[in-house]
Amino acid sequence: MANEIYFVNDVTNTIYNTQLPQAIIKFAQFDLSFFMGQAIEFGERAIESGEYPLKDSYIIRDLLKKAHPYIAANISSKYDKIVIDCIIENICRTQETGESSLWNRYISPKTELERMIFMRLSEYKCNRAANEWLDIVRLQEYTRDKLNFIFKGTKNITDANIKKNYFDLTFSVIARELGCSDKDLGKIPSYNKSLLPNSVFMLSRMSKEIYKTISAEIEDIPLLNTPKFPEDRLSDQISMDIYSYMRRLSPPLDTELGWIRSMFGEIEETIYKPAGFKPLLDLEFDKILSNNILLQSCHQCEQYFEHSINYTGEYCNTCRENSSPSTEEPISHDLNKRCKEIHSLVKTNIGKQIDKHEFEEWEQYLNSMKTNIKKNYATPDELEKFLEYTQRMYSDITSQE
Repeated sequence: MANEIYFVNDVTNTIYNTQLPQAIIKFAQFDLSFFMGQAIEFGERAIESGEYPLKDSYIIRDLLKKAHPYIAANISSKYDKIVIDCIIENICRTQETGESSLWNRYISPKTELERMIFMRLSEYKCNRAANEWLDIVRLQEYTRDKLNFIFKGTKNITDANIKKNYFDLTFSVIARELGCSDKDLGKIPSYNKSLLPNSVFMLSRMSKEIYKTISAEIEDIPLLNTPKFPEDRLSDQISMDIYSYMRRLSPPLDTELGWIRSMFGEIEETIYKPAGFKPLLDLEFDKILSNNILLQSCHQCEQYFEHSINYTGEYCNTCRENSSPSTEEPISHDLNKRCKEIHSLVKTNIGKQIDKHEFEEWEQYLNSMKTNIKKNYATPDELEKFLEYTQRMYSDITSQE
């Protein structure tokens, strides 16, 4: 479909898809605070017990699957250790320490949690991994900023394209000035289904049938002497050496096309293999505009929605549907009062039991949660849980109630 992007990863033989423009809008407004709260609470329990139950960490990790199809596709591979990443970030932030100092502290780990932290920090130091939790937080900010840059107040596709190109070229200029190459930033090559790196396994039934046809031709041939480290300048030579064994290949008969089609299954037009989350997000922006989709910010909830020539108003469907004579607020008076009381207590203790940066982050999560309730993306019960979590985390402060 025109409003879908198909993509694969290095781990599975599955083709995933992301919907346009819904996926990028949802990621921009997805509430990450609940995952963060659960991960930090899990970390606090692990510090007390010294244990790190993987099964429990996976339950928390999977809370992020709904944020974006790319995260869901890579939740058991690239983002497998995102809970420990969040715990590490929280320790460094709240204890005002750096990753190197934390690595030195746990160089002789005494508990399972300390061992997990030390191993993960070692991966950071060797450039074998990055803090994926911080990456997602920053990528969400990037997505929000790019949405606003391109579409805020924009009236037509032409202007949106100009703004997008200006945004992307500015990124490229800065990257070049900082000495970064295309390889550093991650590519997103495209393929058809039969030329995917894992196509032999993804189309295994058809591959076995093809092997039966060509097995006599390649039965006794030696393996190609390919370079240990692939060189682009040798790829054509290697490809033509492979082709030399299929020169006599005949096309299938018309009577065979039916069962071959059934084995191939539905053949998507183009499939991408993103080397990172950002390249896929950028591709989504490109496809949104190439499909002449203009996004508009809702005057009430500020969420982006697809602009329609048949609607000239300023509100998304949800806000239009919810606009009724009823004046009932989604957050009750008592709950709102409790939010204000806890907010006041926490704010009063800035510089005493909580620093300004930590307060600003907490305040942002509280405001996001209240906004999401108004948008029907969260419930008052979830806000109650967030306030309960706050009271546990800042018991010395909130006990003053």
